[in-house]
Amino acid sequence: MNPDLMERIEATPDTVVSLVDGTKHVVIEDVDQVVALVRHFRASVVALAQHMEVQPASVGPDPGSAPAPGLRLVTRSGGE
Repeated sequence: MNPDLMERIEATPDTVVSLVDGTKHVVIEDVDQVVALVRHFRASVVALAQHMEVQPASVGPDPGSAPAPGLRLVTRSGGE
């Protein structure tokens, strides 16, 4: 389930997750567990982003030419 689409989480006593499009899903986790899972997911996205840096694409063969369109993502450890 995409946490960006979650609008509301309710305990009724079942845990019901309402999405922005109006659909509702009953999940087995309680509200605190859903919140913890969303926090963990978002923290993992931020952690991954902090290990990446954006570098411009390589320049064409002519030193006076403009950089190639697009960006290349490279991890700080040197891998791609």
